[in-house]
Amino acid sequence: MHLPDNPYVPTGSVGGTAVFVGREALLADLERAVRQPARSPVLLAGGRLSGKTSVLDALAGRLRGAPDVVAVRFDPEPREE
Repeated sequence: MHLPDNPYVPTGSVGGTAVFVGREALLADLERAVRQPARSPVLLAGGRLSGKTSVLDALAGRLRGAPDVVAVRFDPEPREE
């Protein structure tokens, strides 16, 4: 029996892909928070490899084209070329 590949391997963001599941409530909460008229900062915190980048990528996908929101990605960790 062949098991599917483990999506929790550190290969990068899975936000917006078929393996990104189980975060609908979190995404709805974040979307509501960033669309509030009195926009307060939102902090998404979690341990290393807990899916923060994937959540943010999925949120950016949901908000793409929204006239009142601009998603900007900033990664302070240097990447190897």
